[in-house]
Formats: sequence, structure tokens, C-alpha cells
Amino acid sequence: MNFVFKKEYPLRRKQGFTIIELVISIFVLSIAVVGIFSAFSIVTILTSDSADRLTATYLAQEGMELVRNVRDTNWLDMDELPLGGSLKWTDSLTSCVSGSGCEADYTLTGSGAIHVGSEYLKIDSSGGVFYNYTTGTPTKFKRKIIITCLPNNDCDNDYIMKAVVQVSWDQKATLLNPGYLASDYGISSVSNGITTESTLYNWYNYICATINKMKKNRVQKNNISRNNQKAFTLIELIVVMAVFLFVIGAAIGIFLSVIKSQKQVLSEQQLLNQISYVTEYMSKGLRMAKIEETTEDCLVDYSPGANPSNYHYGYIYLLTRYDSLLGRYNGIKFLSQSNYDSAGRPSCQEFYLDTTTTPYVLKEIRTYSPYTRVSDEQAVALTPSDLKINSIRFTVNGGATCADQNQCGASDQDSSQPRVTIFLSVGIPGDSLVTGTNCNNDTDCHAGGACNLSIHRCVPTRTIQTTVSQRNLNINNGQR
Repeated sequence: MNFVFKKEYPLRRKQGFTIIELVISIFVLSIAVVGIFSAFSIVTILTSDSADRLTATYLAQEGMELVRNVRDTNWLDMDELPLGGSLKWTDSLTSCVSGSGCEADYTLTGSGAIHVGSEYLKIDSSGGVFYNYTTGTPTKFKRKIIITCLPNNDCDNDYIMKAVVQVSWDQKATLLNPGYLASDYGISSVSNGITTESTLYNWYNYICATINKMKKNRVQKNNISRNNQKAFTLIELIVVMAVFLFVIGAAIGIFLSVIKSQKQVLSEQQLLNQISYVTEYMSKGLRMAKIEETTEDCLVDYSPGANPSNYHYGYIYLLTRYDSLLGRYNGIKFLSQSNYDSAGRPSCQEFYLDTTTTPYVLKEIRTYSPYTRVSDEQAVALTPSDLKINSIRFTVNGGATCADQNQCGASDQDSSQPRVTIFLSVGIPGDSLVTGTNCNNDTDCHAGGACNLSIHRCVPTRTIQTTVSQRNLNINNGQR
């Protein structure tokens, strides 16, 4: 018997995905989509945070200027200059020496005077009120001032004062920060903060000081890995393709949303840069203001309704361009020692808001001796036409009441060191209107909006406030 042996070969075929492998592939694709969405959310969060940091930075700068202003005023109040008298250069600041620190706003009077507490700064756009502790709706910002006297912690006799101003603000829950506003849910909130530090010397009797600042940056990186894939069967290929198209469609939608929002993000970042430049430029000039002598004819208000023949000798700052409808000043004029002509004479500068254009434009007029009248047509724009300025307000020495609106400012007869507070309200590019109705003043708008009188519409705003203290001591002619 013959036996025949046949060698059998197994059929070769490709192996497709199992249902478990399909689930894993969908899971990996989902992680990629979530990563894209998270990146977009992070960009949006950081942009909003940068706006809050800008506001907090200027509030911290204002706090430091208030400490400097109190110190300078104490020098002026001493019975005998530069030494002697019953007052000390740290008077009114001793309540800030404790660990809990103190609070103060731009008025330096009433509830805004230096006091111990932990209150939110308030603001009320309807009444033309600046950031303060007395009137308006509480904001998300808190400010604390801490003083340390060196080297012996004896504020009466030490000649060095270390001032620290801390500004913190509440932040709502985000993918990066799961906190809530305490006012929303009655629980603890997550706070961000800005801290500025300066060392002030009793240089009126001793020596000037230097300021040290430090910055730290942190960088984080994330990596995403991929798994190898095998071939699909026909049915699995159809299923995976359907899922893939769905994921790609969602990714494209997110990508288009990112592109749409990118313009607004860049516009707001440009807005913050422009606000910072304008604020610093005005602050530099205001710090170096000097007293107008009888031989100088700079401080005259030529705006409609003012007396063009009323010269303000002995003044340091003169508020100009009074708006009787809104009850505030849109301009400020002064002699600046930061700019001189070839003969060494200071320049006459005026910052004001031009309300004859649409939108409003912040402008500067600068003249040199002889200080003749200059037409507004020769003014130089400090802000571009695409920057939507809603309003600007100037106040001197905490908003002290003026008996004559045409003679409002700071002079060498004042008992305190002159200081100027600037409040700037700017529209956010690309945002929709807060309300769809017309408005005649800020009271017609909801919270977070202001009335842009150039278009009589409510618009969302960014509000920046800072206070500048004059660097030269305000010693009147009888003491010089």
C-alpha cells in the first residue's frame, strides 16, 4: 500500500483591528483634539490675565507714589527745614509697619487715608470716581502697603524706609486654576498678585536711594507620544474613517475659532502696549513739573469758556478744558523740567483729550519761551486713531474741591506735596457693545462698560489708574 503525504500550507491573510484596538485609536485621537483645545484655552486665559496684571501694576505703582508723596509732605510740614520740628519724615506711615500692613487710596483723606484693613478697592464709573475705598462697587483688586524701617526698625530715627506694595486680585476657575470668586460661591478664591518694592531714603537730610527689582520666568513643556497602528479590515476602515473625519471636522472648527480669536488677542495686546506707553510718557513729564515764576506765562487755559488772560503764577499744575456736562477736566498743563530749549528754559506742556474727533484722541501741545498761544491744530497725537479712548480724567491732590473751576490745580501755597491722579478708560477692540441702546453718560451702561460720547454707545472698557507725585519739593517762595 502506497501512502501519499500532502503538505498543507495555512492561508496567509492580513490581520485587522479588534474592537479593543479601535477603541484605543479613537482614544488617542481624542487626546490630540483635547490638546489642541487646551492650547487655545491657555492662550485666551493668559491674554485676560495680562490685562489684569497691567491694571494691578499701575495700582501698585500708585501705592508706591502715595508713600513717596506722604514722605515729601512730611518734609514740608516740618517746623524748621531741613532739620528740627516735632514731625518726623515717617509720620502717618507708622501704621504700615506691622506685618498686616495698611491701605490708602489717591485721596489720602477720610476712609481713603492711611488705615489698617483688608478691603477690596471700589470703582463707580457712573460718578466719575477713581479706584478708592469709599464709593462704588467692590472690584477684584486688593492693595496692601508694608513699611520696614532700616537698619534698627526705629522709624523715628532710622534714615532708610523699605516700602513694599502688594496688589492681589481674584481669578475665576479655569483649566489652569480651579478657583472661584468668593462673591460668586462664598468659598475661597484663587488670587494672583503683583509686588513692587522700593527703598526710600531720608535724602532731604542724608542721601538718595537706588531701587532693585528681580524677575523670574518659568517655562513648562509637554510631550505627546503616538502608538504604531496595524492595517484595517474593510468594515473597520469605514468605521475608523468616519471617526477620523469627525475628529478632523472638530479640529478644523477649533482651528478656525483660534484664527478668529487671534485678531482680537493681538489687538488687545497692542492696546495694552499703547496704554502702557502713553501712561508712562505722561507720568514722566508730570513728575518733573516746576513752579511757574512771574516771568513765565505758561499756565493759561485757552479752552472755550476759560479766561485766557488769567495767569496762574506760583502754580505747578493747572487743570484745563473743563467739561461742564460731565463735571470733569479733560486736560492738564504744566512747566516740564524734562525738556529744555537751547537757552535752558523749560517747555510748557499740555496733555488733553481731543473730543472733536471720532474716536477721541489723546494729544500733547508743547511750546517754548515765549509761551504764546498755540492752536490745537498744531497738537501732536499721543494715541493712534484706532485706539478707542472713552474718557480721561485728571485730578490734583486727591480731588480737592476748587472754588473757581477756571483756577483749579496745585500751587506753591498748598500744604501738601502735589500729586496728579490719571484715570484712563479705553475701549476693547473687536468686542461687541455692552448694550444695544444709546447712551449720554456712563450711568446708561452696565457694569464693565462706559459711554463713548463720540458715538453715544456703551462699549466694554479697560480702566487704568495711576498717581504721580512731583519730584521737586513744593517749597514756596518765602522759604526758598
